[in-house]
Amino acid sequence: MKSLLILGLGALGALGGCAWFGDDDDDRDVGRETETQRDANMAVDPVSGQRVQTDTMWTATYEDRTYYFTSRENMERFERNPQNYVKRSTEGVR
Repeated sequence: MKSLLILGLGALGALGGCAWFGDDDDDRDVGRETETQRDANMAVDPVSGQRVQTDTMWTATYEDRTYYFTSRENMERFERNPQNYVKRSTEGVR
């Protein structure tokens, strides 16, 4: 009788475990953007070399290309002498 009870509880635990893992995996990525989506909205600040979102308020256009900046100071440095930064980095271009 004891072995039948243990076997019964073991089977019940196994079934419960499967259902729990299935529920957890289904909800973990809800509301998260994918890495590809995130990268599509990113550029590189040509002054600092840091990654910056393209919806930033600090942008400059040089030779028909838009550059994105992490700060107003970087944008102003770029605007004073853009040719110094364009040669260094074309990743900040969109």
